[in-house]
Amino acid sequence: MKNLSPTIAIVGSGAASVGITQALRNHQRFASTSAHFKPKVTVFESSSEPGGKMAPRNLGAQFLDEEKFYPMNRILKDLGLRLHRPRVDYDQAPYQLRSGEVMSAVEFEKTLAVLRQCAAKALRSRERLRQIDHLGAIGFLHQLKNQGILSPQGVEAMISRTKFEEGTIRMSALAFAINLAHGKTPVRRVEVVGGLQKIALAEKEAVENDGGTFLLGKTVRRVEAFEEGVRLYLRDERRPLLFDYVFIAISPEHYKYLQIAGSSMPYQQFLKFMPARITKTNVLLPIGAAFPQEIATEEYARWLTPGDLVAPGDRKSPRRKAVTFFHGWEGQKRLSDQYLLREAGKKQGHYVSLESRTWDGKAGHGEIGHTYTTLPLRGQAFPLYQWTKDYYVRGVYDGERIHFANHTLGLGCYTRDAALSGERAVISMLRSMGYRIVSRINSPGLTSL
Repeated sequence: MKNLSPTIAIVGSGAASVGITQALRNHQRFASTSAHFKPKVTVFESSSEPGGKMAPRNLGAQFLDEEKFYPMNRILKDLGLRLHRPRVDYDQAPYQLRSGEVMSAVEFEKTLAVLRQCAAKALRSRERLRQIDHLGAIGFLHQLKNQGILSPQGVEAMISRTKFEEGTIRMSALAFAINLAHGKTPVRRVEVVGGLQKIALAEKEAVENDGGTFLLGKTVRRVEAFEEGVRLYLRDERRPLLFDYVFIAISPEHYKYLQIAGSSMPYQQFLKFMPARITKTNVLLPIGAAFPQEIATEEYARWLTPGDLVAPGDRKSPRRKAVTFFHGWEGQKRLSDQYLLREAGKKQGHYVSLESRTWDGKAGHGEIGHTYTTLPLRGQAFPLYQWTKDYYVRGVYDGERIHFANHTLGLGCYTRDAALSGERAVISMLRSMGYRIVSRINSPGLTSL
């Protein structure tokens, strides 16, 4: 007889966790479960608030793609979250080359579209996947230049784009190509009213309304699987908590703090991945203030955030817009506040405040430290790809008591990929329980390879 009320622990409350709880709450979308199937869910979060990298200090320019963003598009609709009106693709902005010459927005967009096409073409050759993995992102770009596909100026622009998108250029070319192939150019961008943390907060409320439990400020230090379930140990507590299944939904950089026993999955791969850093700075503007032009340079990317930012310490103030800078990525120092104010075209009295956050793994009060992205280096993406195929498609690990979900397992580095990995991990668990899967697996970057 099937267990209709399995006890499930989820470690972490970011986008991967949202993908997990969403799939559990909507289990009949994916499997032949009955209406009486009611998992008992407990979410453990080390921080004092939910959201992970969707937390409010992930300042400004928190865009979602309007297209090719499953399952986030379904999740946003399910939660009834309000969105700002879609805005133009920020890739439709000019790029200033090191020479001082400006590549027009049209030329930048064309170059990126060509790069996406080349990435998709490279991924269609199964024989080349391992070869591509041993080629770095920069090597991939220079290969296209040597083939006459990209110009030297185009390569310079795409290297800079890689830095302000991922915070690094040292990832595997296979991971780089999959990220590129996930998207399209141009694409309209949407922002959640109130910021991305609204997704985590709304899902937390939905889970609790469904009888689930959220435990904030609780750090899991060890999980160990045995034949009948999983023992979960909290920091400073000796007696374990028992669950039927545990989902580990933390970013790869946090695995060094968690002990895992009894799993045959190759989760040790996460310890080899590379964390990147970046600084995001908002120049909060007065009501009615003029925006400068959006532009990308070798030093920074300057995007516009139309609303939903509030002056620090003043939650009653009107919603304000901001100029958001991405800077201080790998190999570059953080730019000074004075410099950024000048580049924003603002003088004293022409802005409300300036606030920055460096995503380098250092934790503030009541936080856990997050890096910007964590991605596979050369030679590390193909083994990850094999794992996802075995895990999600072939069902090799369906019998596991400990499941894993994060953005890299979704074969990407964004909110979408984390949520997707959570959904696929739940499908694996449902298969292991003997349920027939009714949802067609249609994972961008996975079944298409």
